Amino acid sequence: GQSEVAEGGRKRNERGRRMKLRPILFNTEMVRAIIRGDKTQTRRPARGERCPFGEPGDLLYVRETAVRLPSGKGCVYAADIDENERYKLRPWTPSLLMPYEWSRVVLEVVSVKRQRIQQISVRDVKAEGIPGVSTRKGFAERWDRIYADKAPWEDNPAVWAVGFAVVAAGKKGRR
Repeated sequence: GQSEVAEGGRKRNERGRRMKLRPILFNTEMVRAIIRGDKTQTRRPARGERCPFGEPGDLLYVRETAVRLPSGKGCVYAADIDENERYKLRPWTPSLLMPYEWSRVVLEVVSVKRQRIQQISVRDVKAEGIPGVSTRKGFAERWDRIYADKAPWEDNPAVWAVGFAVVAAGKKGRR
């Protein structure tokens, strides 16, 4: 990103605005896509006039499903192991409850726009990084599996389209 450390050690974006650090939830499949470099955008239903994921230059730490190692030094992440091996480790902490200290993936927001979900282009569908989904129709079906009850594709709801770049994607949780 274009951020740099200003006087006093406070990080600022390219416009001199102090960067904010915010959490964002992703499921295991999407964390894998981010790490592979396949996912560089996400869309979420818009509530209010301000994007809850910030503005360009802000940072997002990814909350993902993880289990803390018994030693207390690091984590194992669901995105890094085979589904058939997950039962061997317990207790799993769901992404919603993952503390910041365990995060390993940090994203920098590079673009934010409010749009209607049906405005998504084929290029944007690909940037969403969903395995096996490369058409607007496929994206619409996936969208409705997640949001049909509160923001169905058919209603063409307003969404926040957030573009991002990976800043860090380490193997271990912070200590």
